[in-house]
Amino acid sequence: MANKPYTPTDIPGHGRWYLHEGNLVDGEPERFISVTNITDSLNKMGLPLWAAQGAVRLALENLPQLIRAMRRRPCTPDPNGRGCGVCPNCVLREMSGWSRRESEKAKQRGSELHEAASWWVLHGHWKILDPKIQPYLDSFRQFTEDYGLTPDSWELNEAVVLNREHGYAGTIDGVVNIQGSATWQAAQLVAQIAGWPNRTLRLAMDTKTREKLDDPRFYPEMALQLKAYMECPTWLDRTDWSEHPMPTLDGAFVVQVRPDGYKVQPAITDEHTWAAFLHYMHAHRWMLERGPRSVGVKSFPLPDEMQGTKAAATRVARAKKAAALAQETPTEASPVAAATPEPTTPARRTPARKTAPRKAAKPTAAPATTTTRSIEDSLRAVPPPEAPLTHDRLPGMGLHDEDIPF
Repeated sequence: MANKPYTPTDIPGHGRWYLHEGNLVDGEPERFISVTNITDSLNKMGLPLWAAQGAVRLALENLPQLIRAMRRRPCTPDPNGRGCGVCPNCVLREMSGWSRRESEKAKQRGSELHEAASWWVLHGHWKILDPKIQPYLDSFRQFTEDYGLTPDSWELNEAVVLNREHGYAGTIDGVVNIQGSATWQAAQLVAQIAGWPNRTLRLAMDTKTREKLDDPRFYPEMALQLKAYMECPTWLDRTDWSEHPMPTLDGAFVVQVRPDGYKVQPAITDEHTWAAFLHYMHAHRWMLERGPRSVGVKSFPLPDEMQGTKAAATRVARAKKAAALAQETPTEASPVAAATPEPTTPARRTPARKTAPRKAAKPTAAPATTTTRSIEDSLRAVPPPEAPLTHDRLPGMGLHDEDIPF
């Protein structure tokens, strides 16, 4: 009976893993972290600049929409997260998601190209793809012709490979036999890797797509990915998911496919590359599995005999905080006491003397009413002056600094 397949599964917050439902470990499917899950976690310095430039370019191309959005107040999204689409928050969310959408399009483009190349290896003829993807397939087809490759050149094609010792898995694009005597381009590749052209090398191959024309780019994580595949001792047959030993490999290369052509680049896959991949893998797994707990409150529980003391201390702290807040709250005088002046004692009358008439005295002011409010309390009750108008709060426009994406 064939084992159940290794299913690539995206686990929320943990990335992609391969789950072997046929083997249970502690009641759970045996799982292996994906090689691309590890390499995607690397800090790729060019991506933030690419994302920022793309967002600014998108903003400049849609400047009228930005100006209209600035004149609106932010909306309140519905329970499904959908907003009006025209307010500052909605426009900002749309433009800031540009890099994510472009990355998803690139992944979809690569998946379609891999599927078409695999179809050719399995069936011997080429598929007709979407017009947007067809130029990439034409470039890949030119690569096979230039290097003298046929479907029989592929020993492995889109095969799942495993490394149980280190707990990872991945899908290798291909293990290809390159004959140096086939073409001039093949001789160059063989000579670059083996030092002599008249040989046949069994190489691990990884295919990448790039949209930008006439601008091949290669990155160090490509070598890490290929070395991880090469160090897997097992590959799986997709027909019955049986396990087989990995063939001995002589090296690896990357073929980058663009709409206007392709570029082949050998990769260094020595012991230093292998050590670097293992370091990245262990660090990434620690971040996923142990990192959140390393500074978590539940990681440092109090002994049982101190639980009551902790609860009592919490109650005391809350009581002190409430008392402090009560002392800081100003005590308002009673409205009746404030409106009723204090009683005054009438002046005693004395008999008038027969003297020259005096000028009438000016009426004295009524005695000031007193309240229990202190000077400090009175000053605290005075409202603060109105804040001056600044550029980050324009009345009636709903415009915020943080809402402007540039």
